[in-house]
Amino acid sequence: MTFRDSYGWPVERIRGRPITNLIRLLIHTNLRQTIGQWLVADAVGVTMKLHEDAMRFRWLTEDHDDRETRLRRNDLLKRMSVTSYSAACMDIDIARGVPMTETTPGKGR
Repeated sequence: MTFRDSYGWPVERIRGRPITNLIRLLIHTNLRQTIGQWLVADAVGVTMKLHEDAMRFRWLTEDHDDRETRLRRNDLLKRMSVTSYSAACMDIDIARGVPMTETTPGKGR
């Protein structure tokens, strides 16, 4: 595997010097920034998924005024023990009237 610096030149390795090679790799490439960006992007994605799950749980536990909505919710709760996570999320989102997005679990890509 060849690592390249910001100018596209390969980072040279010194035989028998693994620590020196690692330091040179970290200095000459944007590896630290890339890893940091991945971690931030992953944290944002996890936070969004947790927020969506919280909104679904809130809808399930609310005391709805509409009788039809309560019946839909009760039907979902009865079926929830035999459905997958993605199917349950999709059913709840449909019952809530939330449009399907790319972040909705189970939606085909």
